[in-house]
Amino acid sequence: GEYVAPEKLEARAQSSNFVAQAFVEGNSLKHQLVAVVVPDEDTLVNWAKESAIAFDQDGSVGVDDDGKVSDWYKTLCQNAATNSKIMEELDAAATEGKLKGFEKVKKIYVEPRPFDAERGLLTPTFKTKRTELRIFYRKEIENMYNELEK
Repeated sequence: GEYVAPEKLEARAQSSNFVAQAFVEGNSLKHQLVAVVVPDEDTLVNWAKESAIAFDQDGSVGVDDDGKVSDWYKTLCQNAATNSKIMEELDAAATEGKLKGFEKVKKIYVEPRPFDAERGLLTPTFKTKRTELRIFYRKEIENMYNELEK
């Protein structure tokens, strides 16, 4: 985050129909950016059906009004094809936005549950709380960086 404006990159990521919310993390000791991405449920489900991705949508919504995530939606979000498709969308958005190589996200964690104020991840005006997101997703961020170093 030292040489990059993460808010600009998050806005660029959210220009994709697949991305409802994004939290881009840059560590000054690392050479790459990672992100936690909340997909747009409708777009993701429609794409999965069109792409013949196997998931058992049991008639329930992916994420209900109380923030409860159904098992089928969790599975769809953890699917490797979902991750690849969202990465492809982020790359396209970055190219369209003329982002430089170091501004492009290299690894993502797909989070089925939207960021919310109840968990302290958003302000009352729905702005992301960067420090809280960094702490809340610390394990996922560490895992993404570890995978990138392999």
